[in-house]
Amino acid sequence: MHFRYYHASSMIGSSTWFISGGKSTNETHLDTTEIWIDGRFQEGPRLPRQMAAHCQLSLNSTHIFFAGGGLYPDYLSDEAYIFHWEEGTWTILPNMARAKSNTFCGFLSGDGAAAEEIVVGQLASESLEILDLSTLEWRDGVSGWGYRESEHQLAEDFLVMNSYGLWEFDRDTYGWVEWGKTLQGAHDWFTAVAVPDDKVNC
Repeated sequence: MHFRYYHASSMIGSSTWFISGGKSTNETHLDTTEIWIDGRFQEGPRLPRQMAAHCQLSLNSTHIFFAGGGLYPDYLSDEAYIFHWEEGTWTILPNMARAKSNTFCGFLSGDGAAAEEIVVGQLASESLEILDLSTLEWRDGVSGWGYRESEHQLAEDFLVMNSYGLWEFDRDTYGWVEWGKTLQGAHDWFTAVAVPDDKVNC
């Protein structure tokens, strides 16, 4: 894997890890992707533009959602896309109402193939927007907790994490529920993935 930061990633199925965009060691903004499959990294498809501090969410085994994340200095973008994995093509979605940087996204209702809506927010902001996957139209979400370092979709639970703790998105109230658990040490710009119980002796 090449060095990159401010990137995003998601799993495609259970064995393919898709890493996108970010910045390289010489501060170049990237439109490249990498794929971990069959025990090694290989070059992936090109992004429709350079992306950094964006979010990425696998909708199912064939479609991946991307939103936000622009160029230095503010990394803001109001653009969103869906990548069609098997065809290698991109669908340009309607723009969000507000440009976002350090973006997070997760399923608001259902998950994977059953997902109906996606919630999108950004670092240090209480602004949320919701994409209806049936109409591909955006609407405003209620203000919510907005300081995120990493996010993760765990089955139907959408979690966000930072150095202070762990929160779950409550679909009934559109608010955040603090789990009351903190990391053992301070971290910045980290990522999180699900690990099966049998792999961590839980």
